[in-house]
Amino acid sequence: MGTRRKEPRYRFAAGYSIYYGKTVDELLGCDQMEQRKKIDAYMERYKKNSIEGNIALMRDALKEFPYNLDLMSALCHALLFEKHGKEENLDECIDIVLRILERSTDDEQRYKTIETLVYAYSRKNNKEKTIEYAKKLPNCRCTQNATLEYVLEGEELRKFAQENIFNYIVLINHSVNWMMMSKDYTTEQRIFAYETLEKMYLLFLDDENYGYEHADPFRIWTEIAKEYGKLQNKEKTIFALKKPASMRMHRTI
Repeated sequence: MGTRRKEPRYRFAAGYSIYYGKTVDELLGCDQMEQRKKIDAYMERYKKNSIEGNIALMRDALKEFPYNLDLMSALCHALLFEKHGKEENLDECIDIVLRILERSTDDEQRYKTIETLVYAYSRKNNKEKTIEYAKKLPNCRCTQNATLEYVLEGEELRKFAQENIFNYIVLINHSVNWMMMSKDYTTEQRIFAYETLEKMYLLFLDDENYGYEHADPFRIWTEIAKEYGKLQNKEKTIFALKKPASMRMHRTI
């Protein structure tokens, strides 16, 4: 019997690798642990690096792993917050985010990259695109924070609810700031808004442990001092100025 020449399997694998955007080793399950170690090492360096350093780092990483969505997301974040706000960096950021959205099926990753896209378009003053993609994100009532409270119980529920309260206060803080910027409120109205906001922090965070958001109450009292200064109320201005100083001491001691 004659022998029939068979097409080498690696040729088919190479074709599939191009189609799926993966290396042949990835398709065959080879060296996946080694690749994961390399990617994790890049991400560890990313955590300790400067923004400018991270841009170069992630570009190098993507030369080795051009289809890794985590590395692409990290590069987008660095490009967005590059201090000079270069137009070409924002364009690169937007291009990468759109490629992530084409490939990613992970909801959390998609939402985070859409958030990045919203900020990038905003910095480019593209209001239409900013609104378009912002509306693709869920509203605050349709999140895990809002829905999990219905099913959790006991201590787990208590801790989860406390974390939610803190997150909501931070969101209210941001919304109050944007509201104050939206029109010319009177000095009295601004004082009322900021003092009410500060009371919320004291009500729910009575131990003054504000975590990473400790700068918010500091800034609130600074704004209150400015407003009382406009009214030439020396006593309350001085009192408001002393609050940020005492809070800084509390964080330092």
